[in-house]
Amino acid sequence: MTDNTALLSGLNLFTLIAVLLVLIGAFAYFLRSRRNRVAASHVFGTDEPKK
Repeated sequence: MTDNTALLSGLNLFTLIAVLLVLIGAFAYFLRSRRNRVAASHVFGTDEPKK
């Protein structure tokens, strides 16, 4: 029987990277609309004036 530990850990890493890229892409697509950019700035607090 062969040891698939290296193959499985590589597959896990690839899956993690793929999911992160999809999430980043979906968020960038979401930010295409000005209304969504304003909503995101409210959520992340980037619209508050600097002190």
